Order: sequence, then structure tokens, then C-alpha cells
Amino acid sequence: MTPRGWGILGAGAVLIAAVAGWFRPTPLATHAINPHAAAWAIPAPADLERSSAALFEEARSAAWVGGAGGAAGPGAEWTLLGVVGPAGDRAVLVRVGSDPLIKPFHAGDTLPDGSRLESVGSSGILIDRGGCRVRRPLYPAGTDNPLNPPAEDACEPAATD
Repeated sequence: MTPRGWGILGAGAVLIAAVAGWFRPTPLATHAINPHAAAWAIPAPADLERSSAALFEEARSAAWVGGAGGAAGPGAEWTLLGVVGPAGDRAVLVRVGSDPLIKPFHAGDTLPDGSRLESVGSSGILIDRGGCRVRRPLYPAGTDNPLNPPAEDACEPAATD
């Protein structure tokens, strides 16, 4: 057979397949057979509910990674790393123990050891530990007199801010 014969044979096979596909009967849709077989139904409220109020509260109270909360528990050691933000909305950056995650805390938040962050200044913070207000500097003060080092955990009078 010549190449021209093979081409004519191939074109004829394609033409026959196209005509057969064009006139092939299509199956009837289910709604055409019995239009009332698949009637609409409203699902029950229990089927629509994705979660309950109890699951929502459980998720709300979970300690999320990076959240500013007292998730570490009382007595947890933390390190003040820096103060960030403008004067009206300052935050402190804190690292808890040896955890590599650095967390931001704003005034009013509970620190990892359970104390409350009272205020954030440009050079340090003021903490409330059960009624005892402690000022914690960002940078430790130079000890000019080694015999009389500054007390870091000394309570301040309640009237100072």
C-alpha cells in the first residue's frame, strides 16, 4: 500500500469515528426518568453544625504558639530582649527560658511567670508581682560601686508610675 493509500484509510477511519460519535445516543438524566425521585430536603440542624459551643470555648482557651499569655506557668524564667513600637503602643519582646520563640507583650498582659506588665517605657518596664511593683531596666545599670549593687527586685511605692 502506498503512503497515499494509508492517508486515505486513516482519514476514512477518523470520519467513521466522528459520525458514530455524533449519532451515539446519550443516556437519560435521572431527572428525566423520574422528576420527583430526588426531591429537595432541608438537613437537620445537627447535620449543619460544624462545632458546638463547648468546642468553641475549648479552642478559645487554648494556648496558641506565639500568643501573649501566661502559658509557661508561675515561676517561669524569662528574659527581656527589647522594647519596640511607638510611644503610644509600646511592646516588649520576651524569651521564655531556652525557647527560641520570641513573644511580644503589651501593657496589661500577663508575663510568663504570672506577673502583670504594668507599663512599658523607652528604657525598661514596670511589673506588678502580687502587689509589689518592680521596675526592670532594658539594659542593666553599670555598677560603679561593687560593694553596693542596685537591687533589681526591690518594690517601689504604689504611688509611682
